[in-house]
Amino acid sequence: MGKTPKPSHVCIPQEILDEAELLTLEDLATLQQIHFDGLMRLENMGLEFWIPQAPRAPGQRGLSKVKIPLFWDRFLELCQEHRGLISVEGRNYVLEIIQTSHPRVTDGDMAEVLKVMFSSPAQLMGTRGHLYSLKTLLDDPRYVDAVFELEAAAYELNRRYDVEMRFPDGRVIRVEVKAYEGVDFADARIWDTLLGETGQFTRDIAGAIDRADSIDSLFDDLLYFFPDPVQFPNVDLGRVREAFVLPNINGDVQVNAVPALIADAVNRKGFDIQDVYDRLELRLSGDMIRTYSGPF
Repeated sequence: MGKTPKPSHVCIPQEILDEAELLTLEDLATLQQIHFDGLMRLENMGLEFWIPQAPRAPGQRGLSKVKIPLFWDRFLELCQEHRGLISVEGRNYVLEIIQTSHPRVTDGDMAEVLKVMFSSPAQLMGTRGHLYSLKTLLDDPRYVDAVFELEAAAYELNRRYDVEMRFPDGRVIRVEVKAYEGVDFADARIWDTLLGETGQFTRDIAGAIDRADSIDSLFDDLLYFFPDPVQFPNVDLGRVREAFVLPNINGDVQVNAVPALIADAVNRKGFDIQDVYDRLELRLSGDMIRTYSGPF
């Protein structure tokens, strides 16, 4: 296995990765004890889970070989190099989420998200909002029977959602997460981009209308997560709610202010535009807008 690394190392040394592509679980346990300075046992379990184990042949004895994924090495390097961007608590929390999300999130989905997250300091910041929102959903007893697809493609209106929750009865709830990094939620231009004629939220609303069976179920399949205003004071959830229903002035929808995508969807379904915006306001006053928080 090469030289024994010093206990001060915070990631698996490259010399070990170079010299031993495959390590046994016993080797891995030794590396965990030596290298992951300050990591809790739960984090080590999280790391261990995300190392895919090769299948054993029938009758094979002993431990199977496992391959070390390099993105863990890169993650811990980023934690060390950019201490101002991620706290020890933030690092620990991410690894706890990874562990506790199994088996309700597929291995491939989480691996892809982690590769993006660990690819740069900026992604290290933004992607944590997705994981923190995921933890909120995992802990919610209303969604105990849901499985989660991350970065889910929705083919209507060329839309990709951060998370989709899929239920045994066939229901799907689509979840969009807005990261805090670099976003000024007081800037009106943000809402022009999101709720303009072809904005992201405009497409969400139009897609939900097309999918709805009735006004009473409209928008039940959409959730939005924003940073907790207590932790990030520039987030104004009142402004968020107002922006969604901007055409509905004092309970009277201004038809000429409704984006064409939404108007067309309303016409296809035969809904009344006022009923649609009244229902949207009702959902926005409920749990359609949620927040995430955690150590950063």
